[in-house]
Amino acid sequence: STCAAADGAAPPLRLVFVCACHSQPAAAAFARMGVPHVVAVASSALLLDAAAVSFTKHFYLALATGVSVQAAFDIGRKAVSSMPARLTPTSSARHESSKFVLLGSGDHQTPIWPRLLAGALRDASQPLCATNLPAPSETFVGRQVLMSRAVAALLHGRKRYVCLVGAGGIGKTALALAVAHYVRLRHAFPDGVHHVDCSGLSSSLQLAYALAAALSLQLVGPGEEQVREELIGALAPRRLLIVVDRCDELAEAR
Repeated sequence: STCAAADGAAPPLRLVFVCACHSQPAAAAFARMGVPHVVAVASSALLLDAAAVSFTKHFYLALATGVSVQAAFDIGRKAVSSMPARLTPTSSARHESSKFVLLGSGDHQTPIWPRLLAGALRDASQPLCATNLPAPSETFVGRQVLMSRAVAALLHGRKRYVCLVGAGGIGKTALALAVAHYVRLRHAFPDGVHHVDCSGLSSSLQLAYALAAALSLQLVGPGEEQVREELIGALAPRRLLIVVDRCDELAEAR
């Protein structure tokens, strides 16, 4: 009923974008239900995250300027094909751009929004929470299964503590930061997503002050017990995520 329209009426859904790997079969179902414009990823294609982000951004921006669906689709693909090689380390940018498909029996040469209202644009998006996360690695690819498990543990398993373990240099920090950025963009922790680097720390008191600095907290307790109580009291009412990085070095120092 969402897609179907009464006889002679335009369908209530004019555009569907199924932005996921192998999403063409799902998109075809929307097309069969009468949605005139459906964008998806080819059935046999795995898509890089960077390509999905670039296409989505340029596709919707082009639609908002009043161009046709076909023109916006071509602009999105062109943006992907122009991506630098560092963002597509496992595939060529041109190959990534070819993975997007446009389905549906509608006239793709017509605009979705042919007449834009006059006036300044206003971003009504929910503001992102506070953070001090380092920028995510631009070459972080191929770890989606591990990311999914970590995110599921944090959000669905309601785990208060999730530990990433492994040999040195395999990318634990990169994975942790990728997960942290992912959940922040989805507003999973409204009171903040923060990063604490334990490199060089040699005591739990130093860790407490490092945590306080990351969260911009002022601790005034004269001793370790008082500092710990202050920190716990400040964090208890908050719903936030703290990435404690290189804590193995702190454990070794103790």
